Amino acid sequence: MKHFHRVLPFVNALVIWHTNHILIGRTTSSPVKPYPRFWDLPGGKVSREEQPDEAIMRELREELGIEAVLGKGVFASFHHNGFVRLPECTNEVPGLGLCYLVKEWAGEIVGVEQEEVHFADEFELKSLYATMTPWSAYFIRRYLYELGTS
Repeated sequence: MKHFHRVLPFVNALVIWHTNHILIGRTTSSPVKPYPRFWDLPGGKVSREEQPDEAIMRELREELGIEAVLGKGVFASFHHNGFVRLPECTNEVPGLGLCYLVKEWAGEIVGVEQEEVHFADEFELKSLYATMTPWSAYFIRRYLYELGTS
């Protein structure tokens, strides 16, 4: 078994409206994203000087212009080049992601870093799984499963 010494920590948020509408967007013009043009949840990398909850609050301010209230419950996911929980991942660096629930926020949501930012209902979300980043699809499936609707 291969041993990993470095893991890229990242955070995402399930920004939820009316129980099962989840905020998604996509980056269509960035050549540095591992999954350009794929639907994604808001979020990003955790900096060295941050705790994960601080990182997601920063990301939500930067990407959406909102001040969020983090809800209870966090989903976690680990991936590395097709192994472990997310077989469709092609990232070379192992990633450990934490996904926070956000049901309350202050400010108007404005897509700053992503295009086509909108709340998708359950039907739309399920139709987009194949075009979502693997971690986003995983986190959304987990949430819908826990709601008892998947």
